[in-house]
Amino acid sequence: MTDPSAVSLPSLRPGAVVRWVTRVVLLPVPLWFGFAALRDPGPVWRAEYHGSLDFSGPEVVVGERRLSRYWDRQDPNVPGDLAVSSFSVRYDTCLRLAEAREIPFQLVATGSAHFSIDGQEQLGLEQGKERGARGADLRLGAGTHHLRVEFSGRGWPSIALNASLDGRAPLAVPPEKSVPGVGWFQPRPGPQPCAER
Repeated sequence: MTDPSAVSLPSLRPGAVVRWVTRVVLLPVPLWFGFAALRDPGPVWRAEYHGSLDFSGPEVVVGERRLSRYWDRQDPNVPGDLAVSSFSVRYDTCLRLAEAREIPFQLVATGSAHFSIDGQEQLGLEQGKERGARGADLRLGAGTHHLRVEFSGRGWPSIALNASLDGRAPLAVPPEKSVPGVGWFQPRPGPQPCAER
């Protein structure tokens, strides 16, 4: 029989231990990034920019993460290199609710802005070069809803659609933190932009 005290363990070099511990400690980092990438819905607003105030002419379509834009001397860039003083944009997104809820919405704009849900105008502003805001508590049924904001800016334009989905202060739509039972996705082109996926 062998004496257990006589058994020798393989010797580990100090550098090997550090490399092994480093790998174990850093393993959650790529897993976290992978999880975050899977949870990120990406841009949920489809933004269609036009080089005129009446939504005519060629369009430039981009995806936007949330509806909160402010153009000024430091950031005068409109997608498509359109003139900041004469453009219009149509924002569309789809909102999926697991159950009916009342949602306070707030439209903030410098210029002309109109907010509609499922083709029915809910809020409108005609502000000229002054910023204005209008809000309403709107009852939405369970299911998917098409949200649209049409905007023509004046002066140094700004536009935001805010909502409170969790009873807290309204934030730009969609908020960075998800709310249980609420989902957002970018609409498809065609007659039923928010058809269930």
